Amino acid sequence: MGAPPLPKFSPAQRKHILSFLDDFTKYLTQYNPNVQNYHSGTTKWISGTLAAVMQHDLFDIGNLGGKNPSEVEGDIRTFFRNWKNNTYKKSLPSTITITSTLSPGLAVALNDALRGLVIFDPDLSPKDLMFREKPELYQKAYKEIKGELPTDTPTVVIAQKARKRAWESVDQEEWAQRKRALELDTTQNQGVWARFLREAIQQNLDRGIVGSSAVGVMYAFRTVSEGLQYGILYVGHNSATKTEIQHQPQSHAEILKLWREHADICVPYLKTPDVYQFKREAGTNFPKLPELDLDDVVVRQVAGVLTHYLAAVWDHGYPADNAMPCLPWLRLALDPEAHYDTDIFTLPWTLGGPIPCKLSDTLSLYEWLKELQDAGTPFQFRSKEDYLERARASATQLDADLEQGDEVLETPKVCPLFTRY
Repeated sequence: MGAPPLPKFSPAQRKHILSFLDDFTKYLTQYNPNVQNYHSGTTKWISGTLAAVMQHDLFDIGNLGGKNPSEVEGDIRTFFRNWKNNTYKKSLPSTITITSTLSPGLAVALNDALRGLVIFDPDLSPKDLMFREKPELYQKAYKEIKGELPTDTPTVVIAQKARKRAWESVDQEEWAQRKRALELDTTQNQGVWARFLREAIQQNLDRGIVGSSAVGVMYAFRTVSEGLQYGILYVGHNSATKTEIQHQPQSHAEILKLWREHADICVPYLKTPDVYQFKREAGTNFPKLPELDLDDVVVRQVAGVLTHYLAAVWDHGYPADNAMPCLPWLRLALDPEAHYDTDIFTLPWTLGGPIPCKLSDTLSLYEWLKELQDAGTPFQFRSKEDYLERARASATQLDADLEQGDEVLETPKVCPLFTRY
């Protein structure tokens, strides 16, 4: 019997859950190729994916049809387990062919190691790649050269000639293409990048070059299915005991959620829907909010348009850079005046909490923005120049207060140019 078809979920919920199967397949192929039962890594993957699924708006408490969230989580967990043990496992004999004497696990490990070299060694040449992937070509050439030269020929000479002969015996352009293919295989690279980066950082810290330390690295990739692969890597080193520090903040789940929301906004989609490719005003290149038939769309679709439209408006006034990579939604909700002129644009709604606004305010916000655009005075955020000027003024005022020794009666607002979240 195959995996259950998720009969307790809506079509949209079912589609969202099924979108994780590609990533699940890649995980099993790399880390649990024999589909072992009670595999700790697989259990952690399911738990992590379950958390990501439940964070989606489709699984808000109001969309669960009166069901308890824990019951919904149990159904999803059961689905992934059944799919692994039935659908995926039963497909292995017809889809996986072992063409060498290596065990599946060792073959995967060697392939990952090779991919790691391609990812982290920009100087790796096609020739080096060939020798690492096909060492038998060098060994064959070495035996030939050794038999042809005098017995007292230095080993280093034989090795040099063997490398030259082995490289000249292959299609060099084919190996150059092979290297490029590995570099551009983002799907496979995404699957191992985080693990290799964590190992590399841990090995660096274990050398003791910075003493006792704790490091956290956030990452996010846009997948081919337009999903988001994300996480936080934690590494650490105890210089006193020469051991690894395994740590994680108590608020890890909250931090991870904030990071996912931030990354999902900033990391572009591979194929942006046409409705998000906004037309631009001639001359100013300012984005134009499209005309929507509010009687023929659902509110969440309008919310999606507004989210991308406001992000485009922000990018027009403050092009993305390292200091401010994209619209800081959370700061926008906390301090509207710092982000747009509240005297000119008096909004009866809060932007950014949630993104782009409360669902019940979505249609009203759309109509308000459209009216401003039609009147020739579209809503705008503060420009980058305005941000810099306000930052300088804020810093100057803060210095003056410190010099006068005045008691600070309230916490001064910090310019969002220097504070992200």
